[in-house]
Order: sequence, then C-alpha cells, then structure tokens
Amino acid sequence: MGEIVRGETINGITTIYKIANGKLVRGILDKDGTEKFPQFDFLGFFSCDLAQVELSGRCGYVDRSLEWVIPAQYNICDDFSEGLAFVQKGNSSILIDTVEREIAKWDEAFVTGKFSDGLASVSKMTGDGERRLVAYVNTNGEFVIPFGEELIIEHPYDLLDENDEYSEGLIRRKFKGNYGFIDKELNVVIPVTYEWASRFSFGFAAARKNGNYGFIDHRGQVVIPFIHDEANHFIGIYASVKKDRHWFFIDSKGKTVPNKSYDRINQISHNHWAVHSRGQIEILVFSLDPIIRGNFSNVKSYSEGIVHFETLLEEGVADCFGNQLTVLKNSLTMSN
Repeated sequence: MGEIVRGETINGITTIYKIANGKLVRGILDKDGTEKFPQFDFLGFFSCDLAQVELSGRCGYVDRSLEWVIPAQYNICDDFSEGLAFVQKGNSSILIDTVEREIAKWDEAFVTGKFSDGLASVSKMTGDGERRLVAYVNTNGEFVIPFGEELIIEHPYDLLDENDEYSEGLIRRKFKGNYGFIDKELNVVIPVTYEWASRFSFGFAAARKNGNYGFIDHRGQVVIPFIHDEANHFIGIYASVKKDRHWFFIDSKGKTVPNKSYDRINQISHNHWAVHSRGQIEILVFSLDPIIRGNFSNVKSYSEGIVHFETLLEEGVADCFGNQLTVLKNSLTMSN
C-alpha cells in the first residue's frame, strides 16, 4: 500500500486519498483491505451513505463501496439530506429519494438547500439574475411557505445560505434589509429588527444590532449581550465570538472559556471548528477537543476524518494520524 491519507471507517469502508500522476485522487479501502480508485470526474462527500458523482457531463449517486445506486443521468445533483435530494434534468427540478423514486417535479430550475426538520429552502432567480425569491417545501414536495419578497444577490454565497434553513421550528426572514424569524405557519415570532441573524442552533441564534453581536432565544429575548464584534451560532454548548481583534469561545451563559484565544475561528461543519493561532490550525469537535492540527494557511472543509486545506501554492488533505498529502493547486480531483 502506498502513502495514503485515511478518514473514518464507516460501515467497514474507509475513505482514502493518494497521489497519482501528480494529482490527489480519492477512493476507498474496502472491507477486505483492497484499495479502489474509480475514474470519476468528480466524487462528492457522503450524505445518507450516498455521494454525488459526475461522469461524462452527467451526475448520479454511488454508495460507500463506490457502486452505482442512481445512474448518472441528471444535469445537476445536490447532496442527500433526510433521505431526499434535489436533482435537475433539462429545465426541470426533481425531488427523489435514495432509491430514485420521484417525490415531486417542477417545470423550472431551482437553487435548492438541504432538508432540516422536514423542510428545505428552494430559490429561484428573477429575470435579471440580480435577485432571488425563497420558498420552503416539505418532504412530500409540497410548498409549505410560498415564495417571499425579492432578495438582492450581493455575493455568490447569497444564492444559498445555510442560515436560511428551517431550524428548531423557526425560519430566518429578511424584510427591507433587516432580519427576524417566522414559524412555518408564517406567524412572526421574532420581529424583523436585527441587522443580521444566524439560524437557530442549540436554542440560540447569533444576531447583530447597532453593529454589535449577541445571542437571542426562541422568544427573541437577549440571552447574551450585544457586546461582540463578530459571532457564529452555537455548536453544542459553545459558540465562537470576536472582540478586540481576538477570537474565543463562550458558553450558553456568555462566560468566556479560559485560556483559549485565537487569531481566527471558522465553522467548517455543523459539528467542527477550524481555529487559527500563530500559523497553526487545529480542527476542534463540539467539546473543543482537537482532532487534527497542522501548518495550513486555510481550511476548505472537513468530512469524516479528513481535512481539506490549502497553502499559498498547494492544496491537500490531512488525517488525525498525522498523515498529509499536498499537490500544486488546480491538481485536486474527485473531491469537494
């Protein structure tokens, strides 16, 4: 076996990376110890034990053994969430389940989010491409919340914002530049009075008022004062905040976690942070325990035990065993 980076073993199969012909390629270590590196144009991360694959200009899904489950016949495929995925064929958007049963179909192309607590956001663009409208569908493909007001697209990330997810019974809603929250019956639960707000997570949402960040609860009550320069939503009992050019963690009472100050903190998944300090980056789990550390300039993502990172000229992967592989930029294939 050559030099590899390996992720977590799930259902007896381990995701691995190796360098071949100057490129970083992704495959699996099968239950019998056999390496398998299929020739896909693109291999996504696994969700609901399925990963999207692109081959010859079409996409479909494979299982953890990298065997086809849903053939490559769609123009666009999204990741599965709660057992469902949005795909596009021609000008139609389709909602399918993990055995490719068609749940719903619409004769227009949507930008789609992931399902959370049974609802997913769908967006459509206006004719000039400068605005979008957002609605929500349930797991039967029924529109629970119709398309709302037009939202200006100021950045590509505005096309799909994780803070638009339905979470803990509430949906963030924007009106005339400010944010509040509604429930799925369209009742206003928290008035539109904030300059920005995150989705709810572990009972709290980060919000900005008068240029400062704090946290509110489901009733809109301030639970952590608006005294921070930046803030991200909670992961477990901790949230990351910035004040006076330093990042640190606070608990649900607003108390600072001692002896943990960083140059930068980024949330890289629903359960992990990347913390930057003196040129080193650590990946922390929700308990703030480190699982991977390295001299990376930037972390792109983390999935199932493997961190995807980049430096000024290179990009690569690293695992919790201390293994690391790098290639020149634009050489990374078969991964997100």
